[in-house]
Amino acid sequence: MKKLMFALAIASISSATFAQQSNKSQNAIVSESVDVMEVPVDKYKVETNRFFDNWFFSVGGGAQVLFGDQSDLGKFGKRIAPALNVSIGKWFTPGLGLRLQYSGLQSKSFSSEPSAYSKPHMLSEGYYQDKFNYMNLHGDILFNISNMLAGYNPDRIYDAVPFVGFGFAHSYDKPHLNSLAFNFGLINTFHVADAWDLNLELYGMGAENKFDGKTLNKGLDVMLGASVGVTYKFPQRGFKPAPDVDAMMALTASQMDAINAALAQQIEQNRQLKAQLANTPNEVVTEQVTVNQLTPVPQSVFFQIGSATLPQNSTVNLQQIANLVKDNPGIKLKVTGYADSDTGSASWNKQLSEDRANTVANELVKLGVNKSNMIISGMGGVNTLTPPAFNRRVIIEAQ
Repeated sequence: MKKLMFALAIASISSATFAQQSNKSQNAIVSESVDVMEVPVDKYKVETNRFFDNWFFSVGGGAQVLFGDQSDLGKFGKRIAPALNVSIGKWFTPGLGLRLQYSGLQSKSFSSEPSAYSKPHMLSEGYYQDKFNYMNLHGDILFNISNMLAGYNPDRIYDAVPFVGFGFAHSYDKPHLNSLAFNFGLINTFHVADAWDLNLELYGMGAENKFDGKTLNKGLDVMLGASVGVTYKFPQRGFKPAPDVDAMMALTASQMDAINAALAQQIEQNRQLKAQLANTPNEVVTEQVTVNQLTPVPQSVFFQIGSATLPQNSTVNLQQIANLVKDNPGIKLKVTGYADSDTGSASWNKQLSEDRANTVANELVKLGVNKSNMIISGMGGVNTLTPPAFNRRVIIEAQ
């Protein structure tokens, strides 16, 4: 996971106590600290996939067997025919994709009487052999159940990809029959390189009864087969995992707790020092105490893609901000919303950024901050941070 420097508290604490007594001085300083943390990601969510990302091209070859009218008259081995498939497609998410496939090549069967695709001479066994060339053009929906169930992992070696689709089958031999077809199967994908996959595809096609040139029986003509092939994945390939906004807000809360603990410790040190000076007799004491001096450090609230709904756990940090503002009435807050320019139109992002800023401002009002002490604005879509999810935020600054 990428690392990011978080400045997650609205106030850094700089507190000093100076006492002069008989040319003696004492000083207490608490310095600010900022932690470097790993950004948590959600393995079930990814960044927006652009149109030209994650396209692929596949080719494979194998064997197939027709289960149609009277196909069982001959031996199974003599019904095995060569198969070919060529595909182009795109993954829209790690779990969902579409492809267009050209498949088929040859079909073999048998008939008790001459059919449209029978050879002219009867075999010695007393039946005719059928053979014809065909193609099946179909569109399929791909489901990567490995990514759906276990989350996106670009380093996974094997993925199971079931598919279903529809198309039509066309015979290249007379009488050139066309049949509607239903397609289904399982692609076993083995990732051998960043751009290349090795595939074992198990597939089936259910076509209209006329597909094999005979309509002696009711029901579909079914083609079952297997092929081995390769897939090339065009650049840009792969997905960027989306940051886990809820987990990020939880990290923010833990850092805010540390800041508050440091503040309480400094106040106690100042109290003890003040008590020591008050108990010193017959001395002129000049004391200067500064507690809870605020330095504006931005705080971010991150949002899910396309959403202006306040994330879970964000109110924990907003409550801390509200408390500090109530303790320091002179502070004004600048609340600025943003969207990521990689997603949506400029007008949509402008409105979304304003909605996010107003959402945070309204929550601060609920927590006791006067809205007149806030400057609220939306800056539209930006691309200042990477990954783009970090641009879907509201920044709160003390003025």
